[in-house]
Amino acid sequence: MAMAHGLGMEDWDDVIERLVELLQAEETDPTLRRAAANTLVTLDARQAADALFEAAAGTHLGIAQLVEPALARWDYAAAKPVWNARLRDPQVSRARLMLAMNALAECGDTAAAESLLSIVQDVTRPVTIRLSAARAVARLQVPQCGQVAEQLAGQAPMIERLLAVNLLLHTQDARTLAALKQLATDSVAPVAGAALRRLYELDPVNVAPFIADSIQRPDVNIRRVVAETLVHQASPEAIQMLRMLLGDHNPSLRRYCSNSLIALGQDEKLTASVFEAIEKTLAGDDWRALEQSAFVVGGLDMESAGPRLLELLNHRRHEVQGTSAWALRKIAVPELFPPMLEHAQTQYQLALKDSSQANISWDRQVSQIVQCFGEVRYRKAEPLMRELVKKKMEVLYSESRVAGIWSLGYLYEDQAPQALAKEIGQRLADIESTTPEFDPLRRVCAVSLGRMNAKSEMPVLERFAGDLGLVGSACRWAIAEITNTPMVVEPDVTVDHVDWFLSPLE
Repeated sequence: MAMAHGLGMEDWDDVIERLVELLQAEETDPTLRRAAANTLVTLDARQAADALFEAAAGTHLGIAQLVEPALARWDYAAAKPVWNARLRDPQVSRARLMLAMNALAECGDTAAAESLLSIVQDVTRPVTIRLSAARAVARLQVPQCGQVAEQLAGQAPMIERLLAVNLLLHTQDARTLAALKQLATDSVAPVAGAALRRLYELDPVNVAPFIADSIQRPDVNIRRVVAETLVHQASPEAIQMLRMLLGDHNPSLRRYCSNSLIALGQDEKLTASVFEAIEKTLAGDDWRALEQSAFVVGGLDMESAGPRLLELLNHRRHEVQGTSAWALRKIAVPELFPPMLEHAQTQYQLALKDSSQANISWDRQVSQIVQCFGEVRYRKAEPLMRELVKKKMEVLYSESRVAGIWSLGYLYEDQAPQALAKEIGQRLADIESTTPEFDPLRRVCAVSLGRMNAKSEMPVLERFAGDLGLVGSACRWAIAEITNTPMVVEPDVTVDHVDWFLSPLE
C-alpha cells in the first residue's frame, strides 16, 4: 500500500482503520506491525497518531524510528512530555535519546532547551550524543545557546569548539557574530568551515577578512565558502582571486568557479576583468585550470582565446583536449576552421591506423569540431563528415560518427543528395547485422533525413516510426518535416507494475 501510494494511487481512507487494528493487535507479527506503521506514516494518517504513539512506546525500536519523526512533524502534543523525560533519564538507550532530541527540535519545544544544553556540556556523554544535542537545541534558537557557546569556544579540546559552532547555527545576535569570528580561524577544519559557513549565511561581508588565509586551506568546505564570498563581491579584485580556484582539486568547486565567472562575465562592467583572468590562466599549464578556463571561453564567446585553444587540442590531458574542442566550437572563429579541420582529419586517420588511438579523447575532439562545421555550414569539412557516416570496426561506437551525420543534415538542409540520403537511411535501418548501429546514431540519422527533406527515405522512416523511445520519435519528427504535417505524438503507454511481493489470489 505504501509503495502504491508513492506511485500515485489515492483514496486510502477506507483502509486506515484496518491498519490501526493490525498495529494494535497483540498477536500481530512484529514485522507486520512495523509494515502497518510504515504505511500509516506514508499515508500521513494523522487520525491514527494515538495508535502510532502507543506502538512506538513498545519494545520494537524499528517502529519508533518510523513513527516518532512523523509525530514530531505533526506536532503531536502527547509525545512531548515523554520525549522531555527521556532527556533526563540516564538509563535511556542512545537510539531512543537521539529520537527524542530530534523530535523536540522538529516541533520547536523550547521547554527542552535546558536539558539539551545540559547534555551538550556533559563531558561524560558520547561525542555523537553531545553533537546531536547541540544541533537540536540550536534549532530552538534560545538565548542560552550563545552563552554556552562562548564558554566552549575558548576551550582546548577540539570537540568543545565544534560544539560551540553547532550551538550557533541558528542564532544571529552580536554575541553569535563575535564567537563565530573567533572560531573562523580555528586550526581544526570542521570548526573553521562551519563557522565560516554560518558567517556567510548571516552576511557574506563577514567572511571578507578571512579570505586571504582561507583560500589555500586543505578543507574544501572552507574554500567553497571563500569562492561563494568572492562571487558575491563581484569585483575585479575578487575575480582575480576566484581564478586561483579554477585549478582546485575538488571537481565541483572548480566547476562552480568557472560557471560563476561565466555569470560574472555577462556584466559589461566585469567582462574585461574576467577575460584578463582567463587569459592569465590559459597561459599556465595546470590542466584543471585549463579545462575550466576553456569552459569560460566557450561560455563567454571569448574569441581572442582561439589560438591558445588550438594549441591545447594537443595537451597531454584528455580533459583539456575535449573541452578545448568544445570551446572552439562555441566561439566558431572562421580563421581557425582550416587548422581545426586539419587536426580533426589527423586524429581520425590515427584512430583508423592504430586502434590504441581510438579513445575517448580523439572522439570527443572530432565530434565537437565536426558539430561546429555543421552549425556554420563549412563545406570544406564535407569529406570528413561523409567518411564518418561509414561503419568501420575500429570506430564503430563513436560520438564523432553521430556528429558527422548530424552535421551533414545541416550542410544539405532541404536539398538531400540521393546517394547520401540512401547511405544514411541504411545506417538507420541497420539493426540486424552482426554489429548493428547504436540508437544515438540511428536517432540522428532520422533527424538528418528529415532536415534534408529526404523523400526517398520515407519507407525506412515509416518502418521505425512506430517504435517506442527516441528513435521512433525522431522518425515521426522527420516524417512531419518531409510531409509538412503535424508530428504524430507517441501514444500514451500504460506501465504495469508487476511482481509485487504480495498480490491477490485471483
